[in-house]
Amino acid sequence: MQSPNLPAFYVVVLFVPIDEKDFFVGGKNTKNFVRICVTHIARSFETHEIAKKFLEIYENALAPFIKEKGFDWEVDIEQIDRNLCRVNALALPLSNSDAE
Repeated sequence: MQSPNLPAFYVVVLFVPIDEKDFFVGGKNTKNFVRICVTHIARSFETHEIAKKFLEIYENALAPFIKEKGFDWEVDIEQIDRNLCRVNALALPLSNSDAE
């Protein structure tokens, strides 16, 4: 699977610190957990198999920073309709267009 050349505006990363006393997994307080939420906007997964492969590649890229340091983790990927997304009130450019 090849990574497309995407404009930088498609990549937004937010690190939201949560105080230990406010973090629970399964009703139990934890300090050894990382939750990653991805909103996938730039492209749609054409098949379930492609989506699963993307998730596998994504988790492998994260492994040195999370798994190999002994953290528990959760990754969820939300795929949204590009027609329902705006950047500074502008519709996203067509995929693979000059505007993109």
